[in-house]
Amino acid sequence: MRNKIKGKKLVLLVFIGVVIILAGSYTIYRMNTHPNASNQSMPVIMAHRGYFVQAVENTIGSLEAAVVFKPDYVELDVVESADGEMFVIHDNNLKRLAGIDEDIRKMTADQVKAVVLKENGYESHISTLSEFVDRAIQLNQNLNVEIKIYGNESSDYVSNVVKLLQAKQVDKKYLIQSLDWNTVQEVNKIEPEIVAGYIATKKDFNLNDPGIDFISIPAYDVAKDLIGHKELTSKPIYVWTIDAEENIEKVFSQGASGVITNRCNEAIQFRAQLVKTGKIS
Repeated sequence: MRNKIKGKKLVLLVFIGVVIILAGSYTIYRMNTHPNASNQSMPVIMAHRGYFVQAVENTIGSLEAAVVFKPDYVELDVVESADGEMFVIHDNNLKRLAGIDEDIRKMTADQVKAVVLKENGYESHISTLSEFVDRAIQLNQNLNVEIKIYGNESSDYVSNVVKLLQAKQVDKKYLIQSLDWNTVQEVNKIEPEIVAGYIATKKDFNLNDPGIDFISIPAYDVAKDLIGHKELTSKPIYVWTIDAEENIEKVFSQGASGVITNRCNEAIQFRAQLVKTGKIS
């Protein structure tokens, strides 16, 4: 009888051990596939459109310039051409950077590839998303991909972005964000394991909607209302575009999960100083 009881206890202990191991493994998996979970204490620094002090914004040159400073992510924008190619650029209209009054949404991929961008004394062609990601992989640099919606995009535009990241096996490492609520929801439906965030310019949305994994907010009223009230949501909150040291320290001290900045070099140095002095950990 005693042997039977001991045997049952042994089986129970083994079962409990297996459950604990499985639970631990799942926790580690979630932490690895969702690197920006709210339990991450060190504030994240993202290079806004790369580092375009020394290059044209949103180009491979600005990516390479940013990597020197080792930001946690390089943020970039994606626009779809008329024939469905995905290009890394912020503006739909090319007047600001190329001096031509043409919309990428109305141009073919070949036409877009022929455009020369000019900024800060530098010149560059417009990269496809595929080219940009390939270079980021070579440089071991994580990305935050913002999907731009300018109207009349193809029905498979969002899924094409997700499929490209999946094909290059970076979908579990990169972030996706958008100003368009439906786009973020669609990303999470296509691939729930992708960390997808909503860029909020207003306060009229559900902070805790399960279809969004993080919130990206501009550095004005929306940020003031959300950062200081962590009881409202456990989701990571990133603030853009923050450049001045005093503003970076302020949003970090208020509990922001990170910043998107044009000065990633200075932000990274300043974060190191805050860590050294014990102001953040």
